[in-house]
Amino acid sequence: MTDYLLLFEKVKQDFRLYAQNYEVTKYYKRPINIDILVISVGQDSFKPIARAKKFGNSYEIQISADFIDRLYKYAEKISHEKLDFFFGTKELKQNQKEYFKDILFFTWINFIMFHEWSHIIAGHLDYKASKSSSENHDNSFWIDNYQESQNNDDVIKNPELNRALELEADSKASLFILSYIINNMTLYNDILLREINVNNVWSHFYYILSILFNFLEDMRPKNSNSELSSTHPSSLKRLVTMTMFISGELETREMLKEFRPVNEKNLNEFFTKHDYIFQLNFSNKSQDEICAEQVVEANYIAKKVGKILKNSGISDYRLINGKLFQF
Repeated sequence: MTDYLLLFEKVKQDFRLYAQNYEVTKYYKRPINIDILVISVGQDSFKPIARAKKFGNSYEIQISADFIDRLYKYAEKISHEKLDFFFGTKELKQNQKEYFKDILFFTWINFIMFHEWSHIIAGHLDYKASKSSSENHDNSFWIDNYQESQNNDDVIKNPELNRALELEADSKASLFILSYIINNMTLYNDILLREINVNNVWSHFYYILSILFNFLEDMRPKNSNSELSSTHPSSLKRLVTMTMFISGELETREMLKEFRPVNEKNLNEFFTKHDYIFQLNFSNKSQDEICAEQVVEANYIAKKVGKILKNSGISDYRLINGKLFQF
């Protein structure tokens, strides 16, 4: 088994760097204590791959040791079997393959950690606590938590609202994974691509996150294939959400101008094009099916999610000030 404790030390370092630095915590409405734990298989009947939990006024982000091991092995698999998708006929040296594998793993697990952190500071756990008689509350990443809960009070029995909360957590995780990508893109280019502009680096990181969403979709319990009854949105909804928020952040923040894809007037179209390329290579869908689904999901996210969140009253439970949590 992977030495997950050693790997997770690096994960915790990244989390402190991006999510617990002063430029973020200065917007907290009150001091927030968030512990990060690796949970062994079978401990506390732990079933989700990751979850955020609330205990009174304290919070935990828990991640399964088994999942860390599976995710690292999947990174090894992709770094061996999908190199042609990323690099064509280019031959990578062993140290380059090792670096690529590590980038896969740490990008994936950081996104998951940022997602769970977003559940906490967005007030999702406090909101659920207000609707429940139980003292402990959680948000489980990807696995349909209300179907597995031993206490039906622990969750809101409203799949559409639950999916909206998941998409909101994804949207904020996307902003933090954007910082992670920007901090790593120069080294990634130097080691693996050595190209003049950053467009291919953006393409690669977009594909890396797309692979994560597909991997997690494949982990969804087979009896929860209907999104209408699921607490979690489809992988395409999550990918479209990430696309909208990353492109929006790059387009509106002047300080990020130097990191934008070069000669691309519409960044949302740039990333959507790469979603299209990814789907063609990794799914059995036709070109027309992919385009139609992209339009449907984009319309749903743009027109419905914000209204669902506003009508829920979730804004009263935010743990952070400012505009970060406006869908």
